[in-house]
Amino acid sequence: MSGLERKFASLTNEQRESFIYLQEEIANNPALCGTVNQQRAMRFFFQANCNVKQTVAMLIADIKWRQQLDIDNITAAHVHNQLRTAKFFFPGTVDKHRRPIIIFNAGAHDPKVDFLETLKLAAYAFELAIKSMEPEVEQLVIIENLEGFTKENADSRMVKYLLELSQAHYPGIVGKFYAVNAPWYYRLLFKVVQPWLSDELLGIVNIFPDSTKLVDFIDANQLPKELGGSIDFTIEKFIEQRLQIENVSLSNPPPLHIAPEILATFSDISSSDLQANCRLKGWLKKQGGYVRKFNKRYCILTDTLLYYYKEDNGTKAEGFVELQGAELKKLKNNVFHVVTAVEKVCIFSANDTKTFQVWTAEISNVINALDSSMPRCRSLDSVLYMNMVETSDPLRSSAHTVLCSDSQPIFDHVKLGHNRMGSTGGPRQ
Repeated sequence: MSGLERKFASLTNEQRESFIYLQEEIANNPALCGTVNQQRAMRFFFQANCNVKQTVAMLIADIKWRQQLDIDNITAAHVHNQLRTAKFFFPGTVDKHRRPIIIFNAGAHDPKVDFLETLKLAAYAFELAIKSMEPEVEQLVIIENLEGFTKENADSRMVKYLLELSQAHYPGIVGKFYAVNAPWYYRLLFKVVQPWLSDELLGIVNIFPDSTKLVDFIDANQLPKELGGSIDFTIEKFIEQRLQIENVSLSNPPPLHIAPEILATFSDISSSDLQANCRLKGWLKKQGGYVRKFNKRYCILTDTLLYYYKEDNGTKAEGFVELQGAELKKLKNNVFHVVTAVEKVCIFSANDTKTFQVWTAEISNVINALDSSMPRCRSLDSVLYMNMVETSDPLRSSAHTVLCSDSQPIFDHVKLGHNRMGSTGGPRQ
């Protein structure tokens, strides 16, 4: 039984009914049918805390993100300069559970490089690793090598972005994260990013002062020499091989159509570039993720995102909040929460009631406009009623198992109950 099957078997009857409803929604949603198979649906389902509406929103946002980044067309020719830094690379090896390995050399990271270049490189490595998985393998392994890492390499903004991306677009894919050759202060830095990690990600992190422990999990012939293995891995040879496999050249790379939304989101865009066409701008206070105090931030609201900067003339955003699939919650004392599609809670406050009302009204308008562009979920009760009438074993019905033409049911051996359920379907597993 695979890891996803075991996780599915541990669900309550209500949560299983919720997954059946999700299958119905995928099968009847033109944006998802033919794209989302059951394994992918399960990953996002667990990430969304078994909430069907949130899962659908996440899946649609993920498909849109992949299209906007043109992720299927990223080749070695597009990321060769970043590959040569050896910051992220995929050596084509596996751990003792046959999970492919991605290596991140933190000491090679330069925070001054535009984050979009790092994003393309990370996506390229992830996609290569996922495509290399054997049929029964569901996860990959990340090794963060901290040899040579100094404060000049530290980039909490980059780490935060990548963590959010992994949870929003690759949920459940990372099976283990090994930080090796970690200096004493790395644990302090880890505490800074810890609030941005889901419980699931926190449970897979291992931090070691050197790389000697890696051979307990990965055979030496699957590790490069610098990590205690026997592989003589060279980046130039890897790039040459990938260019041949992908049938591309450095002199004439194929076009990569990255959407303006991606450029605006992940490129280092200045506040002045955003202000001309934004919906709203001004000072708010935002609560920090680690130190729970409110910091003054210059906020800029666009048609899809809420950016925040340290200064009104900032050249690089401290962060942003994705509003696709988000929920706005108004609290007392001019405080409001924006809960994103992946359940990240962003807390803001305004100096006065008028400012609070203006910002919450405009953010609500943006969220509603984005929601109206997504297909709506049908009534849960009506779908569950149809399930109970049609079959006593819902997952064996073709309406529930065929999410796309080439998918096969991987959970149809699990008998489901028929209890009615609420919208959430129970706690995170």
